[in-house]
Amino acid sequence: MKKVLLINCSPRKSGFSNYFLSVAKEHYSSKDFLVECLDISKMELTGCIACNYCTTNPKCFKEDETTRLLERMYEYDLVVMFAPAYYCGFDSNTKKLIDRSYWLYNNAKDIKGKIALVVSFGANSEENYIGMKYGFKYFAMSVCKELVEIKTFANTDNLTEVTKKEYTTSLLEYLDNINL
Repeated sequence: MKKVLLINCSPRKSGFSNYFLSVAKEHYSSKDFLVECLDISKMELTGCIACNYCTTNPKCFKEDETTRLLERMYEYDLVVMFAPAYYCGFDSNTKKLIDRSYWLYNNAKDIKGKIALVVSFGANSEENYIGMKYGFKYFAMSVCKELVEIKTFANTDNLTEVTKKEYTTSLLEYLDNINL
Protein backbone atom coordinates (compact mmCIF):
# COMPACT_ATOMS: atom_id res chain seq x y z
CA MET A 1 0.00 0.00 0.00
CA LYS A 2 1.33 3.44 -0.95
CA LYS A 3 1.93 5.87 1.90
CA VAL A 4 1.20 9.59 1.52
CA LEU A 5 2.08 12.33 3.99
CA LEU A 6 0.14 15.59 3.67
CA ILE A 7 1.53 18.57 5.58
CA ASN A 8 -0.34 21.76 6.31
CA CYS A 9 2.27 24.51 6.67
CA SER A 10 -0.16 27.34 7.33
CA PRO A 11 -0.79 28.77 10.77
CA ARG A 12 -4.26 29.84 9.58
CA LYS A 13 -6.82 27.21 10.53
CA SER A 14 -9.26 28.20 7.81
CA GLY A 15 -6.79 29.15 5.08
CA PHE A 16 -6.46 27.70 1.62
CA SER A 17 -3.51 25.49 2.54
CA ASN A 18 -5.75 23.62 4.97
CA TYR A 19 -8.58 23.50 2.43
CA PHE A 20 -6.28 22.10 -0.27
CA LEU A 21 -4.95 19.52 2.19
CA SER A 22 -8.49 18.32 2.93
CA VAL A 23 -9.15 17.95 -0.81
CA ALA A 24 -5.93 15.95 -1.20
CA LYS A 25 -6.75 13.77 1.82
CA GLU A 26 -10.12 12.82 0.36
CA HIS A 27 -8.53 12.25 -3.06
CA TYR A 28 -5.81 9.88 -1.84
CA SER A 29 -8.05 8.12 0.68
CA SER A 30 -10.50 7.31 -2.12
CA LYS A 31 -7.64 5.59 -3.96
CA ASP A 32 -6.90 3.39 -0.92
CA PHE A 33 -3.58 5.04 -0.11
CA LEU A 34 -2.49 5.14 3.50
CA VAL A 35 -2.76 8.86 4.26
CA GLU A 36 -1.32 10.74 7.22
CA CYS A 37 -1.89 14.46 7.79
CA LEU A 38 0.22 16.80 9.88
CA ASP A 39 -0.26 20.42 10.84
CA ILE A 40 3.24 21.71 11.50
CA SER A 41 1.97 25.00 12.91
CA LYS A 42 0.95 22.94 15.97
CA MET A 43 4.35 21.27 16.31
CA GLU A 44 7.31 22.42 18.38
CA LEU A 45 9.83 22.68 15.56
CA THR A 46 13.27 24.10 16.21
CA GLY A 47 15.57 25.69 13.69
CA CYS A 48 19.16 25.07 12.72
CA ILE A 49 21.82 26.82 14.81
CA ALA A 50 24.58 26.36 12.19
CA CYS A 51 26.83 24.45 14.58
CA ASN A 52 28.21 22.27 11.74
CA TYR A 53 27.91 19.10 13.86
CA CYS A 54 26.20 17.39 10.90
CA THR A 55 29.15 18.05 8.59
CA THR A 56 31.26 15.53 10.52
CA ASN A 57 28.51 13.33 12.02
CA PRO A 58 25.71 11.35 10.38
CA LYS A 59 22.95 13.25 12.18
CA CYS A 60 21.89 16.49 13.80
CA PHE A 61 22.94 16.79 17.43
CA LYS A 62 19.37 17.79 18.36
CA GLU A 63 16.98 14.91 19.05
CA ASP A 64 13.57 16.55 18.90
CA GLU A 65 10.27 16.69 17.04
CA THR A 66 11.93 18.31 14.02
CA THR A 67 14.51 15.53 13.71
CA ARG A 68 11.87 12.82 14.06
CA LEU A 69 9.64 14.37 11.39
CA LEU A 70 12.51 14.68 8.94
CA GLU A 71 13.55 11.07 9.52
CA ARG A 72 9.97 9.85 8.99
CA MET A 73 9.63 11.59 5.63
CA TYR A 74 11.85 8.96 4.06
CA GLU A 75 9.19 6.32 4.80
CA TYR A 76 6.55 7.86 2.53
CA ASP A 77 6.03 7.30 -1.18
CA LEU A 78 4.77 10.85 -1.49
CA VAL A 79 4.99 13.95 0.69
CA VAL A 80 2.80 16.91 -0.28
CA MET A 81 3.28 20.19 1.55
CA PHE A 82 0.60 22.90 1.42
CA ALA A 83 2.04 26.32 2.20
CA PRO A 84 1.07 29.95 1.92
CA ALA A 85 3.66 32.40 0.62
CA TYR A 86 4.93 34.83 3.26
CA TYR A 87 7.00 37.64 1.76
CA CYS A 88 8.23 35.43 -1.09
CA GLY A 89 9.08 32.55 1.26
CA PHE A 90 7.84 30.04 3.78
CA ASP A 91 6.31 30.87 7.15
CA SER A 92 8.75 30.71 10.08
CA ASN A 93 7.80 27.22 11.31
CA THR A 94 8.16 25.64 7.87
CA LYS A 95 11.45 27.46 7.42
CA LYS A 96 12.71 25.84 10.64
CA LEU A 97 11.90 22.41 9.20
CA ILE A 98 13.65 23.19 5.92
CA ASP A 99 16.72 24.65 7.62
CA ARG A 100 17.05 21.65 9.91
CA SER A 101 17.09 19.29 6.91
CA TYR A 102 20.69 20.32 6.23
CA TRP A 103 22.00 17.35 8.21
CA LEU A 104 20.11 15.04 5.85
CA TYR A 105 21.58 16.85 2.85
CA ASN A 106 25.04 16.12 4.22
CA ASN A 107 24.16 12.46 4.78
CA ALA A 108 21.95 11.73 1.76
CA LYS A 109 20.39 8.33 1.12
CA ASP A 110 19.04 6.98 -2.14
CA ILE A 111 16.03 8.77 -3.59
CA LYS A 112 12.82 7.17 -2.36
CA GLY A 113 9.48 8.61 -3.34
CA LYS A 114 8.40 12.06 -4.40
CA ILE A 115 7.75 15.42 -2.80
CA ALA A 116 5.38 18.15 -3.98
CA LEU A 117 4.59 21.68 -2.91
CA VAL A 118 1.26 23.44 -3.30
CA VAL A 119 1.57 27.19 -2.72
CA SER A 120 -1.25 29.67 -2.25
CA PHE A 121 -0.87 33.42 -2.06
CA GLY A 122 -3.26 36.32 -1.85
CA ALA A 123 -1.66 38.50 -4.50
CA ASN A 124 -1.85 37.86 -8.22
CA SER A 125 1.88 37.77 -8.97
CA GLU A 126 3.83 34.50 -9.14
CA GLU A 127 6.86 36.43 -7.86
CA ASN A 128 5.31 36.08 -4.38
CA TYR A 129 6.67 32.55 -4.03
CA ILE A 130 10.03 32.92 -5.78
CA GLY A 131 12.09 32.30 -2.62
CA MET A 132 10.14 29.12 -1.88
CA LYS A 133 10.96 27.59 -5.23
CA TYR A 134 14.72 27.60 -4.74
CA GLY A 135 14.66 26.52 -1.09
CA PHE A 136 12.24 23.69 -1.75
CA LYS A 137 14.51 22.27 -4.46
CA TYR A 138 17.24 21.70 -1.89
CA PHE A 139 14.77 20.51 0.73
CA ALA A 140 13.67 17.78 -1.71
CA MET A 141 17.28 16.67 -2.09
CA SER A 142 17.73 16.67 1.69
CA VAL A 143 14.75 14.40 2.33
CA CYS A 144 15.76 12.19 -0.63
CA LYS A 145 12.65 12.75 -2.68
CA GLU A 146 12.14 13.38 -6.36
CA LEU A 147 10.84 16.93 -6.73
CA VAL A 148 7.48 17.27 -8.45
CA GLU A 149 6.74 20.55 -10.22
CA ILE A 150 5.44 23.11 -7.74
CA LYS A 151 1.75 23.99 -8.08
CA THR A 152 0.73 27.57 -7.33
CA PHE A 153 -2.60 29.24 -6.73
CA ALA A 154 -2.63 33.05 -6.91
CA ASN A 155 -5.13 35.60 -5.69
CA THR A 156 -6.62 33.32 -3.04
CA ASP A 157 -7.69 36.29 -0.91
CA ASN A 158 -10.33 37.21 -3.50
CA LEU A 159 -11.79 33.87 -4.56
CA THR A 160 -15.37 33.40 -5.58
CA GLU A 161 -17.13 30.03 -5.30
CA VAL A 162 -16.60 29.53 -9.04
CA THR A 163 -12.87 30.20 -8.74
CA LYS A 164 -12.66 27.91 -5.70
CA LYS A 165 -14.21 25.08 -7.75
CA GLU A 166 -11.77 25.78 -10.60
CA TYR A 167 -8.84 25.68 -8.16
CA THR A 168 -10.13 22.44 -6.65
CA THR A 169 -10.34 20.85 -10.10
CA SER A 170 -6.85 22.11 -10.95
CA LEU A 171 -5.47 20.69 -7.69
CA LEU A 172 -7.04 17.28 -8.36
CA GLU A 173 -5.55 17.23 -11.87
CA TYR A 174 -2.15 18.10 -10.41
CA LEU A 175 -2.40 15.30 -7.83
CA ASP A 176 -3.48 12.80 -10.50
CA ASN A 177 -0.43 13.67 -12.58
CA ILE A 178 1.95 12.68 -9.77
CA ASN A 179 2.72 9.13 -10.76
CA LEU A 180 3.29 6.88 -7.77
